Amino acid sequence: MINGSNSQGEVKESLSSSGIHLSKDLIDRVLKRARYSHANPLQALELYGYAAARRAFHHSPFSLDTMLYILGRNRKFDQIEEEEEGRYGC
Repeated sequence: MINGSNSQGEVKESLSSSGIHLSKDLIDRVLKRARYSHANPLQALELYGYAAARRAFHHSPFSLDTMLYILGRNRKFDQIEEEEEGRYGC
């Protein structure tokens, strides 16, 4: 799902058509794997945002921390700022 491809929207499209139930545990495990495999950070962010947009879904502190780590490691500071603004409505 999250790989070296740079296709924008690929993760969202794959998840939408798969019918996979997104649980906190699943998101935590996928982001953990993305963190340690040095996967595409923008695809990880797409997964994170897709899950957050789901009704009644709230990320765990682990998934937030992992996502921020992935973005920071890849110097995606603009995306970190956007994520924080989105969380706090700034």
